[in-house]
Amino acid sequence: MMEGFGFSGRVHKVEAARLTGVTNEQRDRGCAIYLIAGKGISAKAGFFDAVRGTFPLDPPLEGRPVWDALADSLVGGLVLTEARCLAMVWEDSSNMERETPTDFDIAVRILDHVATQLSNPKFTNGKIFDVHVYLA
Repeated sequence: MMEGFGFSGRVHKVEAARLTGVTNEQRDRGCAIYLIAGKGISAKAGFFDAVRGTFPLDPPLEGRPVWDALADSLVGGLVLTEARCLAMVWEDSSNMERETPTDFDIAVRILDHVATQLSNPKFTNGKIFDVHVYLA
């Protein structure tokens, strides 16, 4: 779990060697898995492209990348899913962390915010989601 950044406890840093096992555990629990392939992500634009290709988004993300729009679009899209257990798995997140640490921090905070929002029925029309973010 990421400590010291004000995270909700839903963001977990895992060793790359353990990521497959963690992903399988979440799948066995019935979680929908959203895999962000991070090998080519080194900055904000690449992260937005990966999110567009991975998640259901509502409204769709168009135009220039705006963090607030990303958060709204992720929550809006994921709340429409049937699964109530969601795992957001970001492979090779260390690339962006190393190349653009400020953008990485914002991206992780956005994912944590989305996980927190989805766990609150006030923001999900009464639905309750169990959401976790795994960074490797």
